[in-house]
Amino acid sequence: MRVRIAVLAVLLMAAVALTGCDLISQIIGEATAGGAPSAFTAARVAFSLLANVARSDAQAQSTVLEEKTLLIAFEASGIYSAATRTFTATWDGGTFSETFMSIRLDATETSVEAFEVRQARDHAGGAWTQRVEISGHDVPFLLNTASSKQFLIEGPGTAAIVDSIDYREWPSSVDGKADPSYRLWPPQLENIWDDETSYVEIELSQ
Repeated sequence: MRVRIAVLAVLLMAAVALTGCDLISQIIGEATAGGAPSAFTAARVAFSLLANVARSDAQAQSTVLEEKTLLIAFEASGIYSAATRTFTATWDGGTFSETFMSIRLDATETSVEAFEVRQARDHAGGAWTQRVEISGHDVPFLLNTASSKQFLIEGPGTAAIVDSIDYREWPSSVDGKADPSYRLWPPQLENIWDDETSYVEIELSQ
């Protein structure tokens, strides 16, 4: 009888130890790349890059090339497929149209293999005020929280992960004369670059 009790005690202690190890591994995993849940329902993509743009002024009837900081953020609710490790979303409606977002993670969910985002916005008269499209690859893992997974590349080298980009901005007023319009020109990767303040940030959350 005492032998059976001793064996049961040893087995119980081993189970507790294993449970403790699993808990520690889970805690460590959540602080690194592997522990956060993958049931993502929302995403945010933001970037800041420098670009050569053509600035057109309707009132002055002039167009000049100038440097502009493209500072853009997209947020959307969508669906994550664990099979393809891809989050997808669209959010057409209201002032938004032509919307699309795709974020694909690598096999271990420790980096963004590829992403693509597109969005157009309208003013009260129905005409576009802005259209932005960007795609890229290999955004490194940053951190996990209790409900999200974050990826970030910043500083020099940020522009190198961009595969394509289109940026166009028109006057926000209905009469079309109050503000200048901007367009990435020519729309080529050679016309974007980065500095210490540049970044591409992606967050997937529950």
